[in-house]
Amino acid sequence: MEVEITMDMKTKHLIPIILMSFVVGAAISLAQPVPPTPATQPVPPTEQIAGTVSMYLLNPRGEVDGLLLADGSQVKFPPHMSADLTRSVKPNERITAQGVREVSPVFTAFTITNSSGQSLNEARPMQPPPPPDLQGVNLKPMQADEKIRVVLHAPRGEIEGAVLDDGMIVRIAPHVSTQFSALLQTGATISAKGYGTENEFGRAFEATEVGAQGQTLTPIYGAALMPPRP
Repeated sequence: MEVEITMDMKTKHLIPIILMSFVVGAAISLAQPVPPTPATQPVPPTEQIAGTVSMYLLNPRGEVDGLLLADGSQVKFPPHMSADLTRSVKPNERITAQGVREVSPVFTAFTITNSSGQSLNEARPMQPPPPPDLQGVNLKPMQADEKIRVVLHAPRGEIEGAVLDDGMIVRIAPHVSTQFSALLQTGATISAKGYGTENEFGRAFEATEVGAQGQTLTPIYGAALMPPRP
């Protein structure tokens, strides 16, 4: 059985036009430039450093989140591993660290090995951090008037605080520290107020006001932060 397909004259004239539309559309698509692949940041090579621990580096919540070595290297380590780090490594102990150095003197460690050969590897936190409203519940008002011994830096080089001559650590949020870069210099004497923690590992606070000693302090966040809720 044969099926006869009939077309009127109008349909016959439309077929070449439709075919031509497909051809032109395909040509336009092929002519469109391919969007460039987004540039990726180069990954710093993994390296190893060794040195003697001068002191623990604390954040304002009292967690040890790094080590200051005798040669000035600032070894970063996750704050949720504070208890593991302080059990494994003691001040005046020689350690070896593997990780990456994005900007000197900051070194982000993936593994820290103590003088006995025991290694501590970076691990993800077992639970998420507390919400921002609860992170400052146990902080207390603190202040300092002292000379800067070491300027602390974030992994990309931004200033994030200082270690003072008496061992106090003053932290300043990196995104606002640029306005105080002339003040935050090794050997300069500063005054600062804020909220933080003191424990067996040291003293540290987040500055809410800072200035040169003997001068009016400048609020860091536009106005001094309110004390944490009891």
